[in-house]
Amino acid sequence: MSSIARVNMILIATKNLLPQNEMVNVFNDCLHEINGRILNNNLVVNSIAIGKIIIGDRIVVQTMSSQSTVFEQTEELRKLFSRRSEVAYRNYQDILLDKEKETRRNITNQIELSKLIDAIQNEKSGSAIAYARQQKDNCIALKEELIEEAEKQGYDVIDNSNEEIQLQFIKRVY
Repeated sequence: MSSIARVNMILIATKNLLPQNEMVNVFNDCLHEINGRILNNNLVVNSIAIGKIIIGDRIVVQTMSSQSTVFEQTEELRKLFSRRSEVAYRNYQDILLDKEKETRRNITNQIELSKLIDAIQNEKSGSAIAYARQQKDNCIALKEELIEEAEKQGYDVIDNSNEEIQLQFIKRVY
């Protein structure tokens, strides 16, 4: 069975870019700068209802229309967030590096040290991947996020890209 879903979604912040509280703080600063606010989970910029906002481990806006003003506002917000998050990302990488050094100094048990260092390394690499994704076009970044999450949940993903982005999610049951 196949179905087609058209979504007007804008990926403002990619997963794992920053710790959630830092991501939300940077996003709120961006909202303030462009005269935006969140009312009942709806994003409003300059008194224009943009769409429903979802803030979790990533920030996504599902737009209510395909008007050019809505698209322009969301693109402006995404670009502003990307610029501002770059500084926060670099600070976060420095914190992780310091954490790794501190862990190496304080832990004497090799097995425990290895596990902690691996966890920090995974966090650093996940954040680096998210940073690279944040710099990409919204459609490409959103597509990559969807594929990654689907694969984590056990789906096979087939990418059919003619003129639009099309993905097929297949779950094999044996």
